[in-house]
Amino acid sequence: MTRHHEKLRFLDEGCTLDVQPIHDLHDMRPRRGELLLRDRAGRLPHAELMACAHEAPLQVRIDEWVIQHAVEEVLPRLPGDIGLNINVSQAGIASGRCLAVLSEMLAGRPEQMRRFMVEVSETALSIPDERVLTRQLNHLRDAGVGLALDDFGSGSCGIRYLLLLPYDMLKLDISLTRALPHCSAARHDLVRALLAPLRQNAVEVVAEGVEQITELAAVESIGCTGAQGYLLARPMPLQAFLDMCAASPPHVIALEGPSPAGDKVTASTNPRVRQAVMRPSGLS
Repeated sequence: MTRHHEKLRFLDEGCTLDVQPIHDLHDMRPRRGELLLRDRAGRLPHAELMACAHEAPLQVRIDEWVIQHAVEEVLPRLPGDIGLNINVSQAGIASGRCLAVLSEMLAGRPEQMRRFMVEVSETALSIPDERVLTRQLNHLRDAGVGLALDDFGSGSCGIRYLLLLPYDMLKLDISLTRALPHCSAARHDLVRALLAPLRQNAVEVVAEGVEQITELAAVESIGCTGAQGYLLARPMPLQAFLDMCAASPPHVIALEGPSPAGDKVTASTNPRVRQAVMRPSGLS
């Protein structure tokens, strides 16, 4: 068996999809879940598993597998107000297969199509002829699928990419999340001003990689509407995500004593961010 066929077989038999919540910073509840490909049994090193997604012959097959499992196994179990983010390769979008598979599997169910959001990284947009990619992304959006610009700020042409397509979500790269707590008030004001037009046009602004209280407070202070990261929830099996969505009131851990974030947390306008951090039950 060739290495190519071994990886295809591994995809069918050895992979699973975990869900990492995207929390609304207004009430700290999960509003969407991002599907992440995981090695079920640990037979393929994580780095090699992720490398599979960058091998041209496998990209589209992986995309189809993720979409099929998302539609057949994940979407039917989600509460009606929870959306789903999926990562699709450059090849899967440019070839039109992403839209074709979604359209075929969700034919006659436009309300379900609108619950999907495709995440596109700056790297995926960095191709010589980006017109092909943007045309297919526009077709996806015309069909009702949301678009998210992922890892914003990690590349060299971030602002230009905002002009290519009408995005529904902007996900700030983890490098920006890490830097914000150490920025001056003037730089915070600058970032807040840059993001304001997006919020005014109903674009969700989500901070990725939030792992510290200081980071959570900082991204809320610049106007992010959502956050994602280990501080709030690690990637988890679908059932754990469903349990989190069903929790009422949300499972929270109140901050006691002096805040580790100092003045930036106490100055937060959001009492949920200031006083409590949600964690899924069973996670430390």
